[in-house]
Amino acid sequence: YTELGAETDDGSPIVIDSSDYADTVGTYYIRYNSTDEAGNAATEVIRTVEVVDTTAPIITLNGPQHQTIEWGTEYIELGAETDDGSPVEIDTSEYFDIVGFYDIRYNATDASGNSAIEVVRLLEVEDSTNPTVVSVDSDGQTYTTNTPSPQSIVVTFDEDIAVSPDVSVGGDPVMVQDCADGDAKTFCFLYVVPVSQDG
Repeated sequence: YTELGAETDDGSPIVIDSSDYADTVGTYYIRYNSTDEAGNAATEVIRTVEVVDTTAPIITLNGPQHQTIEWGTEYIELGAETDDGSPVEIDTSEYFDIVGFYDIRYNATDASGNSAIEVVRLLEVEDSTNPTVVSVDSDGQTYTTNTPSPQSIVVTFDEDIAVSPDVSVGGDPVMVQDCADGDAKTFCFLYVVPVSQDG
């Protein structure tokens, strides 16, 4: 606060009382009084000083703006801070534990109602882990050259497979397809039993 001062018409000194003022948002009164050499007191004059806050908080993310996590692992919120200590509201409602991209939104409003510019963190959920075969259902058969061919075999993986996986038997690739059972973990293929080279 810079005191602008005051004057009297006869040059009498002025006593300025700014003890009410504090550098926080609010309304304050600066009081001006004067008494001349003959003891005549002037009518007190009061200046109203209003301290306002029009500055919006600034949000800074903790951690990277583009965060990547592995599908199936827990999402840990890294949080954010404001330059004035205003609380940060975090909206993670868009996020699902499914492979894809999601926006995590951060907002803040200070005590004076000034809203920060929204900050968005891009959360990428990726699946970089190869699926694992958990079972191969061949009806318990042991295939020999006498086994009727081809045979239908079901391969079950430990996770949903979005596209037909690459499967090989004995190093030879086989064509697989969805088993049409509504389960994205199971795929079927026809196995042609190799003919014995011994006849």
